[in-house]
Amino acid sequence: MDIQTELNNVLEHLQNNIISEEELTKMIEETRETKKLVYYLLVITKYFPIQDFNIILENNENEKLILTIGAKYDIENEELDFEDFHCLYLMIEPAKIYIENLNKCGNYTGTDMMFRVIHYAKEVKIPKLELTDKSKLYLCKSAVNLAYLNILSSGKSWYNSKDFYSDEFNAEQTNNLLVINKPFNELVEVIIENLTNPLIEPFITDIKELNRNFKNNPKENIDIKIKTEFRKLINDAIPANNNITIQEVFQNIQRQFRSFPNSKCSKEQEQLIRIINIIITMLNHNSSYEWAKDFVIKYDYSKLEYTVPLSGGKKNKTKKIKKETNHPQYINDNCA
Repeated sequence: MDIQTELNNVLEHLQNNIISEEELTKMIEETRETKKLVYYLLVITKYFPIQDFNIILENNENEKLILTIGAKYDIENEELDFEDFHCLYLMIEPAKIYIENLNKCGNYTGTDMMFRVIHYAKEVKIPKLELTDKSKLYLCKSAVNLAYLNILSSGKSWYNSKDFYSDEFNAEQTNNLLVINKPFNELVEVIIENLTNPLIEPFITDIKELNRNFKNNPKENIDIKIKTEFRKLINDAIPANNNITIQEVFQNIQRQFRSFPNSKCSKEQEQLIRIINIIITMLNHNSSYEWAKDFVIKYDYSKLEYTVPLSGGKKNKTKKIKKETNHPQYINDNCA
């Protein structure tokens, strides 16, 4: 029997039969040393129980178990979205677990899902977790880059705060703390001077008041009109005195976002999100457009690693696994 067939048979058996904790423990012990991929699959059901999660086997490669994990479908739960049923993708091998598409999963938060993976890795003694941070905050039918939103309000991304780091983390944090402690009004003036670059134009044309200036004015008048209009928009959306820092502004914005709906937002709420997206786009160091180096946020999201505390030495801080519910819009969508 090939390994894919065997894995399918094991999963089918777990899904179709009531397995006691004692029986599962015995199966795990029997496969620990002899059938590594079967062992990985059995242990995953301790942390993502069959009664609460759908586990789907992908085409598994030699020495690599590939799984999609989602919430059990509940047609009566109107709070669940389609994404809740495809919320975690794992590639598991002896040296590392690659995490992709880590989302809120039904009633389980993204944080809870992540700590389940960490505890799983500790049990099967896999030393490293790896992921690409493409986390988004979904509000008013729009997506905001959650990593940059958190860096601007705290100096760290959400994954950094959970001990996932790139090789450049220390240098990034030193740079980013300097940036976010600058006056917000200085940032506004620098952005206004760079508004009409090609990188920002798609966002500008999405704002009706600014788009009108593109369509109805001679080219030589566009720059002045766009800058004047944008200054008014940003001052109305984000009132700030001369002393308030970028960090303080974004801490306040995050507090506001907690009360924003997924859809049916007010015009003012939609406008604020568009302006925040313009600011984040310009601060992003991965931009191809050169502008003000003193206001660039640095973040290598492409390869974040977590060292699993297997035994001895300094341990990463982990939390006890529990079922918890946070604000529903905060979804960590890590699709590499």
